[in-house]
Amino acid sequence: MAANLVTPRNIQRAGSIGREIQTAAADAFAAAMLPVLRAIRNAAADTLEVISCPLNQRENPISLRGPIIT
Repeated sequence: MAANLVTPRNIQRAGSIGREIQTAAADAFAAAMLPVLRAIRNAAADTLEVISCPLNQRENPISLRGPIIT
């Protein structure tokens, strides 16, 4: 008989690990985006197109569904 790996304690631990991983990934993404967002802000971007073009041209786009504005 296989050991029961799904217990409330295991689920809580798995959730905790998952949240730690997601938080670390979000922090890394935000740190990578900060220089881009600062450059856009410093360029006095005043339209959504001017803001979205540099974001759409990045190799790691913010949106996985496609361009931000088409």
